Amino acid sequence: MDIPLLKSFYQLNVKSVKWRLTTDKNFNKFLVLLYIISSAASQTSSFTTTNIPITARDSFLPQIQTQGLIEDDWVLEKTIDPDVYIVGPGDKFAFNLITSGRITDIKLQINPTGEILIPGIGLLSVDGLTVNQTIEKMKTESLKQYENGIVNIVLVDIRKFKIQVIGHLDNPGYYLATPLTRVSNIFSTVIEKEIKGETQLAETTHETLTARGLSQRNILLKRNGINNRVDLERFGMLGDESDNPQIKQGDVIYIPIEKNNVSIYGGIELTGKYEYVKNEILYDLIQLAGGFTKNADSSKITVTRFIDDMERKTINLENNEKIKTFILVPDDHIIVRHKKDYRRQDLVKISGEVKYPGIYSIIPGKTDLRKILNQAGGYSSKADQSRITITSAGISVDKEAERISTIPYPDRTDTELSYLRARIRSVKGGVSLTSSEMVSKAMNFKLETGDAIFIPMYFGEVEIIGGVLFPGRYPFEPRMQTEEYINLAGGMTKSATGDVYVVNAETGVRISSKIINNINNGDIIFIDEKIEYRKWNRFLEVMNVVGQIATILVVIKSFSGS
Repeated sequence: MDIPLLKSFYQLNVKSVKWRLTTDKNFNKFLVLLYIISSAASQTSSFTTTNIPITARDSFLPQIQTQGLIEDDWVLEKTIDPDVYIVGPGDKFAFNLITSGRITDIKLQINPTGEILIPGIGLLSVDGLTVNQTIEKMKTESLKQYENGIVNIVLVDIRKFKIQVIGHLDNPGYYLATPLTRVSNIFSTVIEKEIKGETQLAETTHETLTARGLSQRNILLKRNGINNRVDLERFGMLGDESDNPQIKQGDVIYIPIEKNNVSIYGGIELTGKYEYVKNEILYDLIQLAGGFTKNADSSKITVTRFIDDMERKTINLENNEKIKTFILVPDDHIIVRHKKDYRRQDLVKISGEVKYPGIYSIIPGKTDLRKILNQAGGYSSKADQSRITITSAGISVDKEAERISTIPYPDRTDTELSYLRARIRSVKGGVSLTSSEMVSKAMNFKLETGDAIFIPMYFGEVEIIGGVLFPGRYPFEPRMQTEEYINLAGGMTKSATGDVYVVNAETGVRISSKIINNINNGDIIFIDEKIEYRKWNRFLEVMNVVGQIATILVVIKSFSGS
């Protein structure tokens, strides 16, 4: 409903209105409804900066004028400190004025000259003031006009501006920032643009510098004629915000090329090369590198330093206090000695059929197999106590097998092929104990770091395959010979060739039964068989070969006759 219409309504005869209010309850409800509608209409109407005079009748009905308060969404790293944040062109405030006859809600923006215009109050200069100082100044001036008013002011939107970024970049120029933007934010944007435009050339020149060569520890923030060094790598490690300050309008960021470095190795958490910073002390570099390791000997630090282009000297720092004053120079190489035996655990692994398999600590060369087996609780109920495999991790690499593997298969000699087959069947450095007698003697075997002990399961059977009447698995009997197992399987078939082999269950090696007669638990007895074939197919194969030979003889004869 329009305000003039509302005014004309309230200009009715007062006596008539009073009479209607007391005699007509429906009319009273109508008035309340009309009041609500008029209030809603005034809230949604567009704001005008015209200062409407307040009369006696106008004061009866509050007037509410509003605008949208927040336009942009932004993420803060922490709450803005109103005593630190300096306002500037583009910052926006929500201004709320409550008087006896009006409620005004508007958003005010600082103009490019650092001034803010409050309708009906005037133009205020706020350039260089903090948020609290700006709010206080706005309240003071507002209350001069409305002594009995209530003023509420808050910062609702932060300004955006451009800063200059220079250096050996593919994309120097102006980048968008806010007063809350840090140097690292600008650096990340620059890196992203540099990587997108990166060129791949054989060597780096002044025309092909890429983001990979940009400094992170010697960035310069130029502010009011003063250069401040920014160390983003140190900020990332230690979190000191002074190494990564927030941007101010008018700042210039200079990103140079990474020129020099120092290296640090040994008892340091993060060893490697670090960008050199002028006048940096060794203690600060150690902190940047994560500090000393637990086994570091901080009293024994060696620095190798160039005297000239070729000559070097060695500096020994044997006092912890010296590292807090020792100034680094480009290309210094620092070694922090560390104790190799510091709380060192020499471990072996035992697995398979023991009660408590796992990893156990030993004294290399002193702890024997019996002790570790006892620590593991001894054999389980299903263990094969006549077999143990011990593998040494220290000598597991077979260079000869690696050499042969690089040779093409047709070029390998028979000896080389035989060596590879033998290596496949056994692990280098492994010891296989395949009898109770061997296991008993090996209980005094001295273990070394990295040894792996495996106790196999007792299967209690021997498998017989090939040319026997009833191939399959048969109960293992320690004293039975090969012939007895074959007889147990029904004897040889007519197709058997008579050649018998034993495949060792532990190593997989096939051995003729003529060489070995002892059968171990889990072994396989193989009886060779004649290959079945059709006589007609064999006849055709023979005739094909004879025909080829005859053709060759005819060709030779024809050449000899000519």
